[in-house]
Amino acid sequence: MEKIHTKVDKLGNVVTVQNSVVDAILNRYYSEAKNNDVKMEVEGKFPVDCKIENYDICTIFSNLLRNALEATMKAEEKWISVGCRYTDKVIVVEIANSFDNKAGNGKSKTHKVDKNNHGFGLINVEESIEKYNGVWYREQEDNVYKVTISFIYA
Repeated sequence: MEKIHTKVDKLGNVVTVQNSVVDAILNRYYSEAKNNDVKMEVEGKFPVDCKIENYDICTIFSNLLRNALEATMKAEEKWISVGCRYTDKVIVVEIANSFDNKAGNGKSKTHKVDKNNHGFGLINVEESIEKYNGVWYREQEDNVYKVTISFIYA
């Protein structure tokens, strides 16, 4: 996490959702997306003080954005969209991206060659979400893959 903050400090925050941990991750992937001609849009806000530990925020955002970037790189149209919003009762995160629907059904464990050492990211994401009584939905339609996460505050 410290390495990410250092790199982002050098680049500056291009995008922000008002949470320094989420901003560090978003800006890292924003920079990588830009370097690979992928359009990335970010909107909304993520609470500064929330009950989600930084480790779990990193697990969720890093894995989902890495997957989104890898998938969209194989697509004809290259884009990623991230939206964050919250109230005093719920935090909602939506990450959508283009992907090549012909490359697979989007539901396999991993598309990487070394399947023994990959494919655990979504398992880790799920564990981090469930740790905070959150739920998530994954859906795909045509060439769009979307993940929606909701954390409900008791």
